[in-house]
Amino acid sequence: MLSVPKKNSKIPLLVVTALAFVSLILFQTRDFSQAVQSPISAANLHKVVSLVILNIYLLGYLLLRGIPRRLAHFQYGYLLYIVVGGFSSVLFSSEKLFSIWKLYEVFAVFLLSVYVLSLSRDKPILSYSFYEMCLSFLKFMLVVTAIGAAIYPSEAFRSPLSDESLAVYGRPVLPFQIFGTIIQVNPNSLGAMSAILLFVYLRRYLSRRSSASGWFWIAFSGAFLILSQSRTAFFGLLCSFVLILVIDRNIMRRTKLTMMALLGVFGLLLAGTAVDYLTRGVDAERLATLSGRTIWWETAILEYGSAGVVEKLIGMGFATASRNILSDKLGAEGAATLHSDYIDALVSSGALGFVMILLIMFGLLWKAYRHAVKSGDAIAMEILGVVVILMVRSFSGTTVASHNVFLILLFSIAVYLRVFYQNHNSYGAKYAPSAC
Repeated sequence: MLSVPKKNSKIPLLVVTALAFVSLILFQTRDFSQAVQSPISAANLHKVVSLVILNIYLLGYLLLRGIPRRLAHFQYGYLLYIVVGGFSSVLFSSEKLFSIWKLYEVFAVFLLSVYVLSLSRDKPILSYSFYEMCLSFLKFMLVVTAIGAAIYPSEAFRSPLSDESLAVYGRPVLPFQIFGTIIQVNPNSLGAMSAILLFVYLRRYLSRRSSASGWFWIAFSGAFLILSQSRTAFFGLLCSFVLILVIDRNIMRRTKLTMMALLGVFGLLLAGTAVDYLTRGVDAERLATLSGRTIWWETAILEYGSAGVVEKLIGMGFATASRNILSDKLGAEGAATLHSDYIDALVSSGALGFVMILLIMFGLLWKAYRHAVKSGDAIAMEILGVVVILMVRSFSGTTVASHNVFLILLFSIAVYLRVFYQNHNSYGAKYAPSAC
């Protein structure tokens, strides 16, 4: 039976985690030039204050209480990624203050994960609470987006194609996709959030762990997934479901066969509509470039190839190299990243940073898979599915290389796996939430 801590034991963790979430809330978007010219403004003051308070508290706590002797491999790898980014920023960044701030952001997430690991030495269940808090923040973002859509429908529902594309390809099956208005969130991020929540609550329903509210979140996140029109989110969700159906021993064979049959029937009946919906009427040539992303990646790789030996090794400036390429070479000042964690890492922190990001992501996926297969635990299966969705997203969206909610979620999973599985002989199923 699970040893549940007293209710007030979660309060410090909740407050500290809330500070990290506050730093993720964006009320107004700013391009690179605006951020450089005005580092602190009314639009991001809450972010600066919350991160400063968060880092001061976390550093003070860890200095007084001590750092855990053994961190998760994900944490070790990410710390090396930060160190490499630091050298890249000092030596090569065109805007050193901007680069250092971006490193400061991700360092706060790293410290938060070490803090949770430290708390979990006495109360292992708090690592699971951290994971649940991340899911709760995803729910919060979807709810706020829905409220914003009700208040500002013309701003929330926009065409997924530019006017020029509409003139060439015509109106897509679903002529709009949803954007965050009160809090700025793009459709791809909303799609990833909804895919994660949809998977989590469907998986909990299959293991009979879902409450009545679970049905609401299945419907709510499912609607958001459709409205977001995020192809990456759909593909990640499909990959996670297929993998879980194959390896999950908790799902009865009859249920698996029924679900596979339903997927097959829906696939045959709705194949044409699904293709039109996912392609948005765009031709195969444009789809092959991933809506222009591959052109960005090719440009970034060419810039990396022309850099010096040291720059190739440690990068051309953390978070500034990618933005310089976007603004100077591609004329995309409004974009914040190159829409690939691995390409962003390559130009920002060089071959060393690229290798670190690659290793920690595939390492986390392998550990989640290994523990899911070994334990057969429902929570382990759920976490594996979430990692798969985020792994798919990392190839064409911001996930692990910069400060965002998905990075915190990945750290929460890494800490959970470290606490409940790496020391299975010490903790084991005794403390696993699914053991209740």
